[in-house]
Amino acid sequence: MGKKTFICVFLVIAIEGIDLSTLSVALTVISGEFGLSSIQAGMIFSISTAGMLAGGVACGWFADRFGRLKTMQAATLTFTVCICLSVLTSSFTLFCIIRFFSSAGMSGAWAGGTVLVSEYIPTSRRNTVLGLIQGANAVGSFAATLLNGVITPVFGWRPIVLLAAACGVVILIFTRSLTEPPVFATHNKQKGAKAGSLKLILADRRCRRNLVKWICCSMFLMAGFYGTNTWLPTYMTSEFDVEFRSMTYFIAGNYAMVFIGKMLAGVLSDKIGRKKVWFLACICTAVILPIVINLATADNVGIILLAFGLFYGAPMALCSTFMSESFPTECRALGTALSYNLGRIGAMLSPVIIGAIAAGNHSYSMGFMLIAGFYFACGCVVLFIKEKQFDPQGRS
Repeated sequence: MGKKTFICVFLVIAIEGIDLSTLSVALTVISGEFGLSSIQAGMIFSISTAGMLAGGVACGWFADRFGRLKTMQAATLTFTVCICLSVLTSSFTLFCIIRFFSSAGMSGAWAGGTVLVSEYIPTSRRNTVLGLIQGANAVGSFAATLLNGVITPVFGWRPIVLLAAACGVVILIFTRSLTEPPVFATHNKQKGAKAGSLKLILADRRCRRNLVKWICCSMFLMAGFYGTNTWLPTYMTSEFDVEFRSMTYFIAGNYAMVFIGKMLAGVLSDKIGRKKVWFLACICTAVILPIVINLATADNVGIILLAFGLFYGAPMALCSTFMSESFPTECRALGTALSYNLGRIGAMLSPVIIGAIAAGNHSYSMGFMLIAGFYFACGCVVLFIKEKQFDPQGRS
């Protein structure tokens, strides 16, 4: 795998972090501009998640049929154009429509890019490399959060969103010289039109059961992860009366710990196993969240969030590897995309549910306790999924 491939996929993952963290950190600014209620604000994330679900599944099929690289290029062009359009609109309805398609492009680029990388890397160090790449989400979130603290109060949220579009242009330039993984080229010649078919997954008992388990696991994980990312900044400003710029520094520190947590999860999973690391990260998150709710004060919340950040994003670093090893080459991208993106149903519902809870009892504490339950359930489900069932480099 060349440096350009690594850089392109790293940027694809970073863009989602830039985009979603900007919406999260600047949510109060965006809500004020469009005159939104807390439920409508949550709908922005839910619509974005719906776009990611649709784009991820569609591009998973496309990647198995026509190529991982072509999928990443087409999806990147889509979200780059849509991001540029989103900064021009002053209509909330139009903003949501554009968000749907830009999010579909981001998810589609993830579907093609992560499988592209997984088919280049040997099993012994696959999750170390993919853990680093998945950490790009936290890097993008970290950078966007710091920039939001400086730029958003003066110039608004739009300049930060355009940073994601600039990364998209870099990806399009770099991917012009890349090629498909050898294992995909070989299997594509053998399978032809059958590649990427849902029938291939449903006809195989092992793949069918893996898909069901992964969808359940992914739904709980996404509900917890995106529910946290959506409302954590608002929780800090409303519960602890933290000033906007100070809040961005706290959240940036949290994202820095998420990156470290993902790196460590990737390295550890190659040494002791994907399942053990996933389970421990979920249980630790479920334990720390009640501590945040019951013991956090304006003086210590930043320290507690650093510890929290080390664990709650760690399972996300394992998704690409663990899921891709659950499906054979001819349906790997579609199987991984379905497993990951149907889980976005949880991410789609979670922000709205937590927003409704906050609107009902004027507190986010109950919503974060619900998130702890999501992580506990995710940790339990993953225990039933077997590791390394298929080798992305071609051996089953």
